[in-house]
Amino acid sequence: MFEQDISLIHPGQTMQVQVGAYPAEHFNGRVAFIATQLDPTTRTLDARVEVDNVKGLLKPCMFATAVIRASVFQAVFGFNTSALVWIGRIAAFGMATQTGGIMLVVLREAIDRAGGIENITSLEQLRHVVVNGAAHRLRPKLLTEGVAIVGLVPMLWATGTGAEIMRPMAAAVLDGLLVSDEVIDLLLPVLFYWVRKRRWKKQQAMKP
Repeated sequence: MFEQDISLIHPGQTMQVQVGAYPAEHFNGRVAFIATQLDPTTRTLDARVEVDNVKGLLKPCMFATAVIRASVFQAVFGFNTSALVWIGRIAAFGMATQTGGIMLVVLREAIDRAGGIENITSLEQLRHVVVNGAAHRLRPKLLTEGVAIVGLVPMLWATGTGAEIMRPMAAAVLDGLLVSDEVIDLLLPVLFYWVRKRRWKKQQAMKP
């Protein structure tokens, strides 16, 4: 691997391997070893990838290309994992953290409007309150993300100055937005309900 890619590779990382003899085949591999000494002439570092050869197609001394597994938009547009992609992922993580925090605030306010956890009479009422709170937050969140997606999608086909920088970053951010939808809109309310249900049961058990 080249010197600038060292930080992107680590032992145990999954890779996708291709060989010229079978261009339509993709082999799953895992990084098993990374050398500790850099070649001063080529500025490269040796690494070994163990590949599943279930079909027996791979032969000794074959030339192969190993590619870091990318997310949806990265794979579609052919962007390998790089520093630019990681910058996009960090930006997407920041957006997801912010929207997730807002979702928690909305869910807490929904509990407060119902009189607090101590005044909720049943688990069915608690579930109804949480679902309504999540649905109340859903529309503005989708509108916000929709505007972001509309602004980012044209960057994927940009050809002007700086396009080689913006395109992989935009792909990473779009991937992050797609993943955060499931986490924030579905998983977060479910986790919130489980935590409040446990608290509600404790309070019910303490009542005389």
